[in-house]
Amino acid sequence: MRISGIGFTNVTFEPSCCNNWHIHHASQGGGQVLLCTAGSGWYQAEGEEPVSMTPGSVAVIPANAKHWHGAKRIAGSAILPSKYRAKTLVTNG
Repeated sequence: MRISGIGFTNVTFEPSCCNNWHIHHASQGGGQVLLCTAGSGWYQAEGEEPVSMTPGSVAVIPANAKHWHGAKRIAGSAILPSKYRAKTLVTNG
């Protein structure tokens, strides 16, 4: 789905699955917003402690910030990344 230049992608992580450290590059705008919709997960920005995410939790990640995110060991975990004006690659692995 795309609304006024903002793309939304629903990504579901299997229990214990997370992506590798990655960066959403952008020279202006960009970044990522994570919205945990079900289950529970983790988000961590480089140099910071991991943040626990539960339904309703939101993490705003600025463009060019190295980070990772994924599910805890609980079945049904899901995180909904909303990407805006950034080249983005979300991987489960």
